Amino acid sequence: MKRKDFSNLKLAVQKEKETYFDHEEFIAGTPPYLRGVQASMYLQNPIINSILIAAPSPEKCNAILKDNISKGEKSFTFNFNLNSEKKAENGGIILNSTEDIQQLFKNTNLQNLDITISSNGNTQTILSLLLKGLKELNIPYENLKISVLFAIGNNEESIDDIFSYSSSRIPKLNTIILSSNPSNTISSEVELANLLTTVAVFLKKNTSHKTSIDSLANIISFNLNTSKNHFEDIAKMRAARLLWAKTMQQFNPKNQQSSALKLFTNTTNIIDVLTAFLGGSQRLNSLKTSQLFIEEETNILKTVDPWAGSKIIEKRTLEIINNTWNLIKS
Repeated sequence: MKRKDFSNLKLAVQKEKETYFDHEEFIAGTPPYLRGVQASMYLQNPIINSILIAAPSPEKCNAILKDNISKGEKSFTFNFNLNSEKKAENGGIILNSTEDIQQLFKNTNLQNLDITISSNGNTQTILSLLLKGLKELNIPYENLKISVLFAIGNNEESIDDIFSYSSSRIPKLNTIILSSNPSNTISSEVELANLLTTVAVFLKKNTSHKTSIDSLANIISFNLNTSKNHFEDIAKMRAARLLWAKTMQQFNPKNQQSSALKLFTNTTNIIDVLTAFLGGSQRLNSLKTSQLFIEEETNILKTVDPWAGSKIIEKRTLEIINNTWNLIKS
C-alpha cells in the first residue's frame, strides 16, 4: 500500500485566539465561582460519591448498605418509593411504614455517615417515617448528617415546607438539594431560571434579623439534570455558578461562601461521571464507585476547569448566562 505524501501539507500557527470572552478572566475559588468553588478544586477537595440505594426491597437495601459500609463508604442516597407496590429494580425503596425503615437500617452503624433522602412522594411523610423508625431502632439521628433532595414543581410541597419541617427536626441538616423534574424538552436556561427564581423567592420570604442570608444560602444546593449533550451540561454547570453568585448579590451576604453554589449530579454511566468532574460538581449520586476510574486513570485531580478557553464551551456558557438572566428578569 502506497504511503500518503504529506510533504506539501501547510501548517499555520495561530498566535492568538480568534474569540475571547470577558468571563474567561474569572478564576476558581473566588466570586463569581464560574470556574469552580474551590481554588484547587479536586486536588484538596475530592468529589464525594454518594452510593445510591434504590432497590425495592428494604431487606435487599439493608444488605447493600452493610456491604458498602464495610468497604469504607460513608455517603449514601436513599431513593424512597412511598406507598407503592412498584417492583422495578432501582425504582425506589418501597416504604409504607416504620417497619420498612427498621428493616432497612437493621444492625447498621450509621454514625459518621452522610445520608441523602429523595422520594417520589411527600417528603415530609418520608422524613417522619425515617425519624420515627430510627428512634424505634434506638439510633440517635441527632448526630446524623442528613440532606434532602427535593424536586421543585411538586404541587404537594414547597421548599418552605421542606425547610420548616427539616430545620425544626433535624439538628444537623446538611443541605436541601433542589432539582427540576427531568424532561427532554426543558432547556438549560429554563431549568436554571426555575431553580434560581425558586431560591430567590425563598430567601426573600425567610431572611430576617433572626435568620441571616448566609445561614440560608449555605444549606441550598442544586442537582442539575444531565443529558446526552456532554458539552451542554458542562457549560450549564459553569453558568449556574455565576448566576447563583449574581442572584446572591441582591441579598448582600457577609460570608463569601454564600455566593459559591454547590452542585450535585445524578449519574447513570461513566460519561455522566466525567461530565460531573469537568463541570465542577461537588458530589455524585451513583450506583457504583465510578469516580475512582476517572480519578485513577486521568489527571483530573490536577486540573481546574479543564475546558476553560474552549470556544464551544465558553460561547455556550455565555449564552446560557445571558438567556437565563433574561428569563429571570422577564
